[in-house]
Amino acid sequence: MSIISKNFFDQTEKPGENFSNDEINIICNRYKIASDLSFNKKVLEIGFGTGLGINTISNISKEYFGIEFSDENYRFCKKKYPNKNLKKGDAHNLPYADKSFDIIIALAIVYYLDFDKFIKEVRRVLKVGGKIFFCSTNKDFVGFNPSPYTTKY
Repeated sequence: MSIISKNFFDQTEKPGENFSNDEINIICNRYKIASDLSFNKKVLEIGFGTGLGINTISNISKEYFGIEFSDENYRFCKKKYPNKNLKKGDAHNLPYADKSFDIIIALAIVYYLDFDKFIKEVRRVLKVGGKIFFCSTNKDFVGFNPSPYTTKY
């Protein structure tokens, strides 16, 4: 295991952890928007973490695919969701054909990425007229807890 992979796993929200009401509302809002955008679409979720939205999005989409960088997060989700289209991989080098997806979801990960490389890959795999939905943490939010692995908020 790489130390980077383990560090990402340590920073990921996990089922069973205690979250503040604000954190729960933020996570729920992100997945509500992602679900609305995913209805009957071919979806790629980049950085699915511990899979908080996998069932919700896959149940409403036409097809769901997910890719995750962290070995630990990937193994956790592959065990929990053995029949889902999940891959271990890198957002900078997506293992999918050109113009494959109607929507791409990337929740709370873009500040870990080389944004230009990420957007280039998203454009490549996104169908003409497709959409990307991503969000970034608001560093000005009361109670903001920065990740020790990025300063690009």
